[in-house]
Amino acid sequence: MKVFLALFLVVFYSAIYSQTKHIPLDWGDKITHQNTIDSKSISEIDPLHFDYDENENSLFYSYTFDFSERFNLTNVKTKPTNIKGLINDIPQQLTYNFAKATSRGDLNSILILNPFVVKDGIIHRVVSFDVFSSPKSSQAFTEKNSISNSTGLSNSIFSLGKIKKFYVEETGVHRIEFSFLKRLGINEVSIPSSNIKIYGHGGGMLPLVNSENEYFDPPELAIQIFDGGDGTFDEGDYALFYATNTAQWSEENATHLNLYADRSYYYLSIDSGAGKRMSVIRQPTGVATTTISEFDDYQFYEIDETSLSLVGRRWFGDRFDIETERTYEFEFPNLVKNKPVLLDIRVGAISSAPSSFNVSVNEQLMGTSLNMRAATSLSPSRGSVLKEQIASSSDQIKVTLNFNKNGNPGARGFLDFISIKAKRGLIAGENQFKFKNEEASTLSGIGEYVIQNAANVNQIWDITDPYNPSFTTNEDNTTVFSIKSQLGSENEYQAVTSTYFQPKIESGAIQVPQQNIKGNILSNAQGQFQDVDYLIITQSSFMSAANRLAQYRREKDGLVVKTLAVEQIYEEFNSGKQDIGAIRNLIKYIYDNASSSQNRIKYLGIIGDASVDYKNRLQGNTNIVPTYHSLGSFATTDSSFMSDDFYTMMDPKEGDMSISNSMDLAVGRILADTPQRADAMVSKIITSEQNEAYGQWRNNFVLISDDADKLSDFRLQVDLDKLGDRISSEKPTVNVKKIHSDAFQQVSGGGRNRYPEVNKAITEAVELGAAAVNYFGHGGEDGLAQERIVTQTNVQDWTNPARYTCFVTITCEFTKFDNPLRTTGGELTFWNQSGGASSLVTTTRAISVIDGVVFNNEFSPFLFDFEEQNTTIAESVMKAKQQISRKGKRIVFFIGDPAMKLPLPKPQIKLTRINDTPFSEFKDTLQALGKYKFKGEIVNAANAKLSNYNGELSATVFDKRIKRRTLGNDNTRKTSGELAIMDFTTLGENLFRGQASVTNGEFEFEFVLPKDTRLPVDKGRISFYSSNQEKTEEYSGSNNEVFIGGLNEDAPQDNEGPLINLFMNDENFVNGGVTNSQPFILALLEDENGINTAGGIGHDIIAILDNDEANPIILNEYYEADQDNYTKGKVYFQLRDLEEGEHTLRLKAWDVYNNSKTQDISFVVAGDEELKITQVLNYPNPFINYTEFWFNHNRPFEPLEVMVQVFTVSGKLVWSQNQIAHTNGFLFRGMSWDGRDDFGDKIGKGVYVYKLSVKSTLTNHKVETYEKLVIL
Repeated sequence: MKVFLALFLVVFYSAIYSQTKHIPLDWGDKITHQNTIDSKSISEIDPLHFDYDENENSLFYSYTFDFSERFNLTNVKTKPTNIKGLINDIPQQLTYNFAKATSRGDLNSILILNPFVVKDGIIHRVVSFDVFSSPKSSQAFTEKNSISNSTGLSNSIFSLGKIKKFYVEETGVHRIEFSFLKRLGINEVSIPSSNIKIYGHGGGMLPLVNSENEYFDPPELAIQIFDGGDGTFDEGDYALFYATNTAQWSEENATHLNLYADRSYYYLSIDSGAGKRMSVIRQPTGVATTTISEFDDYQFYEIDETSLSLVGRRWFGDRFDIETERTYEFEFPNLVKNKPVLLDIRVGAISSAPSSFNVSVNEQLMGTSLNMRAATSLSPSRGSVLKEQIASSSDQIKVTLNFNKNGNPGARGFLDFISIKAKRGLIAGENQFKFKNEEASTLSGIGEYVIQNAANVNQIWDITDPYNPSFTTNEDNTTVFSIKSQLGSENEYQAVTSTYFQPKIESGAIQVPQQNIKGNILSNAQGQFQDVDYLIITQSSFMSAANRLAQYRREKDGLVVKTLAVEQIYEEFNSGKQDIGAIRNLIKYIYDNASSSQNRIKYLGIIGDASVDYKNRLQGNTNIVPTYHSLGSFATTDSSFMSDDFYTMMDPKEGDMSISNSMDLAVGRILADTPQRADAMVSKIITSEQNEAYGQWRNNFVLISDDADKLSDFRLQVDLDKLGDRISSEKPTVNVKKIHSDAFQQVSGGGRNRYPEVNKAITEAVELGAAAVNYFGHGGEDGLAQERIVTQTNVQDWTNPARYTCFVTITCEFTKFDNPLRTTGGELTFWNQSGGASSLVTTTRAISVIDGVVFNNEFSPFLFDFEEQNTTIAESVMKAKQQISRKGKRIVFFIGDPAMKLPLPKPQIKLTRINDTPFSEFKDTLQALGKYKFKGEIVNAANAKLSNYNGELSATVFDKRIKRRTLGNDNTRKTSGELAIMDFTTLGENLFRGQASVTNGEFEFEFVLPKDTRLPVDKGRISFYSSNQEKTEEYSGSNNEVFIGGLNEDAPQDNEGPLINLFMNDENFVNGGVTNSQPFILALLEDENGINTAGGIGHDIIAILDNDEANPIILNEYYEADQDNYTKGKVYFQLRDLEEGEHTLRLKAWDVYNNSKTQDISFVVAGDEELKITQVLNYPNPFINYTEFWFNHNRPFEPLEVMVQVFTVSGKLVWSQNQIAHTNGFLFRGMSWDGRDDFGDKIGKGVYVYKLSVKSTLTNHKVETYEKLVIL
């Protein structure tokens, strides 16, 4: 169970006077009256302000305030409450904070409150509080949180080249000798010692929060050089430097192991000037007030091998399954026995029943166990933490873990890590070691660290700043060596002995190629400063796709676009290690160094998949460009999310992904697991904006709702329907098509409920074309809704080339693309190269109903551009998230190019006349069988006709809106007991769909309304779409003020049905010809009064396949009249998955007077695998000096190798020709012959034999046939 938080109350405070606002907390009726919180009552609390995380057992309250004022809480009222163990974190005093949320200058304050507090040993809940604000604190708040650049423009150390790369495996002081430089490829006989430089970030992960990142280039280290005093570095000389490996504790990541990298790289140069050298430690001169003879030692055991729920950034190691007990040994020489030892153990489990770990230390069972609840569908795994102080009388500490399966044989336990912090005597040995004393930070005065047995200690290094260590020397090798420091801070030291660590060389990765991202990213080709609009990042092997998309956006949209490989970013911004912080720091560098706030980077494009596995442990891993993963790693909800939003948080205090973090630029990811897929997806995106994509379908929006399995689902239906009506009202040119699943008949069978007509309706709507399709309801990786109204098979079969949609799926896990072990429906929708979507606004984890409703309602006004801001789809996602203070927003992902816009034509077409009467004066009603002439204009924003505009217009006349009801298929009831039924309206029937030419901004067309027009009189709808001849401009328009109804009693008689010419695929088809398994029906229809598409009872355009009268194919939506001629038109519809062999098709059409005709056709399906040819002939035959070779085949759009050889009847070859054929359909007629031989000589009259050979260039399958021809 999960209850979520959303914040939309806005409180406006005076900028002059202090104000107080009283805010009550809505705990729901049950908690309010019973003062008890249990699993049922917690679901009743206000979902707009409370956020309950079942997996973490936490509950928080949030409230958003406009403006950046500083607020304080006063007059807090509480009541005692029984929480029944549902909440873990109960503070001893009221805990809250106000977080600043900033996005491109817009400021908000967000209160985050723990609504529980312990008073006199009793748990209380907050029931109300007052919020106090004042101008003075507002000013301080604004100043404190003002934005400043993190770094100025600079060049990288790699800009000059000649940088050598190596790595370290240990943390401590390393030694580089002259021979090591030789191994690095440095062949100078002697090197000026002063020129040796070493750089590197170290092995730790980059901080998540922006302000904590100090180095945007590998920092130079202060080092020591021992060259014998001659100033040259040669044989026998060496350098010492402090380096860190990838194993070090990270509090914000809760791990000791670098999540992204296993090697810690450093760099060396010898020719870029004098390098940094270590200085002597400046010790205080006074007498020590505290002697320190102990230090805090820290040891851990951690292995990262398994992601329990395949979410989040926590990985686990040792598995407790068949073997349920393991012992781990730690050695702490000179352990201070009278000081407590801090033990930290973190474990996880996958079990359908509660499970636990028992812990023993030195064979003594601890009284505290690590208990874990049973896993659920939303929490496939569970975790537990134990932090205890223990005592040890031995330097050796043994920790034994015993996993209790609680009777579940399938239970599996996992160890995350064990860490132990203990006090040791400050006694040296042979090896170098690190030491610090945490108590020093709490003391004042001068402290003296005294090391015993120090004869082997050469130096002590102060490594508090690991990039700039300082040193003191044990010149006399005394056995007692000390160092003094000012107390009050926690300093860290390294006791250095002669056991130095040795750096390593990675074969093939020594020389770093020259690069200078920071110096070049904000420059044009001439080296002049230039702001960046759009950055595209990907792996180096995907760069061709990135560069092609970049060039397209430069040419089409005039954007300044730069492309970078992540390998280069890692090198420059994190010393060669993968890290999401490196990518974010690059973006922040670009953002901060823009010439003005208005010119900051707007779009980040990512090409490539991401994975929960940063280190390629999973089979077939797809970590092309990493994404942010939350620390929560057990649930598949918003507590364990992934998000590219991380890369867009630019404010100093942002980066921890708390709800106050707000996006500053739009981001989109083009999912691709191979370079070939990346190229295909870029092609798909570009195609979606090309000439062939222009069409009336861009006026369409389809909304799809799940049925009502429970009452919350019913409310979801209602919310989505209201959203559709809102879009119709705010954006009247958009044709909102509604597919409410519960309005269709549910079919039961095999223990499952299905909606086959919904599957069909969705497929038809997608293939006819829609600018956007929005589904809201249940779903998962395999499809949408429990009834699978969209399946993975469906989305792969969708065929809507160039009419790609923006698919909005506010559901659970439909595009959980970070699991490389499982392909999702969202990925397949995007990857479909001949259909589906060119962009998705989709979810990657389970999302709650309230989160979905909130996001949909905030997102749609931006997507459909209610305020005409000309935003891209990704910017619409960003703006919606900026309005939402719920962490559920992180689940929503934009898949696609962030510079893509929803293809919404400009609303600039108006109807000016009907039957030559100005529209403003037209008072008649459009009647059935009435003939009407519409005239209109394409106008500009000022409503003036575009006199230089020429192009084509598509028009659709809809009947009155249809009133419909859902059916209550699942018998869901309202709280009153009444069946949950929703009344709604949809677009009326399609009465006419035709085309007209536009000349000098004007158009006109005629049509006859069908007899099946519904008789009641009410307002219908006219929808217009137009594109110019060059397909560079497009416009839309609508009119909802025309009255339609009644019957024209004086209409002329018409008793003749329409003329039908029926083909398969194209007009060259010959009856009985061959097709593939998915051929198109092509029907050319003609009637003096037009074709009926209204679909009255029994009057649909239908196709009957193989005499299956029970399953007619309704084709009304697929008919469109010809340009400037309403009497003619065509139907074009694709059949699917036909079996091989002979088939028949009967098509029946009606004219607007309800006269019908039928026509039959037969065809042979050869299948898609085997190449087949039929209807082989040459025409004309006989011939004199010209003939063409024709044949039907079943491989349209595929290059075929065609060869014709002509022989005499005795078998002599007289002529041959070979060519590659490209056909858009199933007929080839692209080879001709003039009757001459291969030498150009005319051959004699008579009968000849020719051999036709056709070969597939994709499968190499070949077919041959022989025919006769006659030369006259």
